Amino acid sequence: MRRFECIGLVCLVTGLLAACGGSSSSPAAGGASTGMAVYSGESGGARSTAYDGANFLVGLQTLQTNTGVGSGTSTPVGAILVDGTGAPVGSPLILASVGDSPSVACDSANHCLMAWADHSGLATDGAIIGQMLSTAGGALAASGSPFTIQAAQADVPNPGDTDKYLLEPQGIVFDGVNFLVVYTHVFQPAPNTGPSTSNVLGQFVSTAGTLVGTALTLSATPKTGDVTGQPAVAYDSFNAKALVTWTDATRNTKLDGTYCSSPPASQNMQYSPTDIEGQFVTQSTVGAAGTLSGANFAIQQDATRKIRGGPSIAFDGSDYFIVWTNETAPGACDTSGPADGPSELIANFMDTVGNLFSTTPFLVGSSATRGALPQVAYDPTAGGRFVVVWTDLRNDANGNLACDAGEGTCMDVWGQTFVFDSTPGVEARLVSDAGNQFEAALGAGGGKLLLLWDHGVLPNGSGSLTSPNVERDLVITAP
Repeated sequence: MRRFECIGLVCLVTGLLAACGGSSSSPAAGGASTGMAVYSGESGGARSTAYDGANFLVGLQTLQTNTGVGSGTSTPVGAILVDGTGAPVGSPLILASVGDSPSVACDSANHCLMAWADHSGLATDGAIIGQMLSTAGGALAASGSPFTIQAAQADVPNPGDTDKYLLEPQGIVFDGVNFLVVYTHVFQPAPNTGPSTSNVLGQFVSTAGTLVGTALTLSATPKTGDVTGQPAVAYDSFNAKALVTWTDATRNTKLDGTYCSSPPASQNMQYSPTDIEGQFVTQSTVGAAGTLSGANFAIQQDATRKIRGGPSIAFDGSDYFIVWTNETAPGACDTSGPADGPSELIANFMDTVGNLFSTTPFLVGSSATRGALPQVAYDPTAGGRFVVVWTDLRNDANGNLACDAGEGTCMDVWGQTFVFDSTPGVEARLVSDAGNQFEAALGAGGGKLLLLWDHGVLPNGSGSLTSPNVERDLVITAP
């Protein structure tokens, strides 16, 4: 389990992107500034931000140590407000509910929705839970109690069967009337009784915290053993519809796990996703959910290279920008070991009816980039630009996610700007602190960009996070 202290930093941009941190060795333009306390305590992650018209709302997964019955650690969810200078606004709000790092979204009237995959107990494990928040007057407060967006089910239809739900950082958007929450449904049968299945669902939620209509099935029914998920959503207010994207494995015939060919039917094996799919959803109305607009459509299809990380999307008023992590070359078979191919970040522009800018997605970063976990936001200043940030592993020469001798800081936060039909900006290392920085998150609002990242964690060779000496940095960059 990770432990984080939250520190706020402010960096003023003097170029397209600014470097943040204490070192002058970054290739990016700009300078560093001193830090200020934003969240004093332990945090397990902050991967989602929203702008309420005055401040940034940051969803937090905190970490606490329990004593007595149920001793150990748990991860209560919460949120904090941060203003445009990087300073905290009031105190953080920490709930009693335990869950994954929450996703957040706000309207323009200080109504915000925070949602998360819950792990508070057996009855709610894997459910999607929501909490309405108010940010009126710059004061963060809960509005009502937590409520169920999607209930988890167990032992249905057979003992040992489970239905679980997963929510990604870009899992909520406000469509001008209601919030749309998109999430993954995973059906896991009892052990050794068959493969799991999954699909993507969407549920509208009013600004009062009530469900609007029933959940929409966004992805077509997957084949047995399919892995469909990691959805992201963005909203187009000009055409009154949302775009939902996700990873899909319909075209893949290779399997994750120890098998390079089809395993026995009794095994719970899963296919790796190789495609990015999309679906438009119409704007909701008061008391009525939006509906699917057209059918699922392909954004990326490659039957030989698997998707390493789900898409992140943003909209600029005319076009969408979609970025994801892909294998650079096919692995020998889709195992969890070195037979996987190396990864790269690729992206494409798409118009509001699903037409792609290029039949071949283009590279984010450079041939040296070994990127993961990208997030994109649209910055309307400086003529308008998409900003992509990611975890960069180019210094991890042997790809073992450990900082070995001679590798220096093997994980860093990098970024790059993109403008439709223009030459991309130069990739730049945004954080030049010593140690590791990774899992960057990005939000935009009020002419500023909020960048968050994990700092100082050293994973061991298996990829688990073990170091307790960790801090969380919250960074504001102003164009």
